[in-house]
Amino acid sequence: MAADPHVTVGLPVYNDPDGLRLVVPSVLGQTWPGELRLLVVDDAIADDNLDILRSLRAFDDCVEVVRLPASKGPSFVRNEILRLAGDGYLAWIDTGDLWHPHKLELQLATLMAAEREDPDT
Repeated sequence: MAADPHVTVGLPVYNDPDGLRLVVPSVLGQTWPGELRLLVVDDAIADDNLDILRSLRAFDDCVEVVRLPASKGPSFVRNEILRLAGDGYLAWIDTGDLWHPHKLELQLATLMAAEREDPDT
């Protein structure tokens, strides 16, 4: 059986410390057994948000934080996540969102089953 695919979770951030406190544990608490990377691109956020991100990065090495030098807006941030995501699957989450702990596991199992049934999709 092939190894589990790599999953990057793209998280665009702009000045929402309460949302950050909710969303990151929701992603890091996933039951997905494969490789997981939380790619956070912040749109020149305030320093208190950056402190939160740094502490989360120190807590779990699957968190990667990219800080833009100046605010570029939500479209630029999402495009930057797409550029940096690499291969594998990409899932999106926004600050303040919560995922069920099995979200990625169930979603990816469904996708991989569909690919086995019809490899041309």
